[in-house]
Amino acid sequence: MSEPSKTSEGQLMACNCCHTPTAQSVLASLGARCFTCYLAYCRAQLPKVYVGDKRQGARSWAHALKRREESGEVLSPTQRVMWREALAVAPALRETPIERDADLNEAKNAAARRIAEYGGASR
Repeated sequence: MSEPSKTSEGQLMACNCCHTPTAQSVLASLGARCFTCYLAYCRAQLPKVYVGDKRQGARSWAHALKRREESGEVLSPTQRVMWREALAVAPALRETPIERDADLNEAKNAAARRIAEYGGASR
């Protein structure tokens, strides 16, 4: 068997994107990419999630989630509960058992109890 190619930087391995032989140390530092592929990755614009313009108010994120759901996007149960709680949507309008049973005050009290128990246990 032939020995793998080596450079002064170490063993050569294939880039995950273009399969160019690249020093293992370079691949390790650039996310398994050669320098050229890494630059292309950095230049690529990834889609951004729009969560609402905070200049429009403290609850703009909730209005943004409401618009996303009304436009047909599927939101997670947590997202649905949170935007409804933030906008004080009546419980009758909640659609899933998670949303109907969500009680924000109960959750806050439970969190406060856990914090108190944690603080009391360390003393």
